[in-house]
Amino acid sequence: MSIISYLRVSTAGQTVENQRQAIAGAGYEAEKEFADEAVSGTTAADARSGWAECSKYLRDGDTLVVYALHRLGRSTVDVLSTINALHERGVRLVILQQQFDTGTPARRRAGWR
Repeated sequence: MSIISYLRVSTAGQTVENQRQAIAGAGYEAEKEFADEAVSGTTAADARSGWAECSKYLRDGDTLVVYALHRLGRSTVDVLSTINALHERGVRLVILQQQFDTGTPARRRAGWR
């Protein structure tokens, strides 16, 4: 059970370092990190090389930490599909900015793993 981080930046004002620091500041020490730099959130998740590598790497029981929901993408359908795929694979998802964690007791009772 590993902690994995996924970082995505799409504009010059954003940096992976800011996201990395936020994740570390929240108490998560990522064993592995994947990133997409200068990639728009409108690009489908599986069309982003960093996300594709991350998705292949994740295993049942792993925790994926992202800084914010929009780092997963901009399309509601694409983001929901990504979250559902993680759930089906037994990957815990933590989204810092939205204070969302599928590993909390309340989320597990609601059907998350």
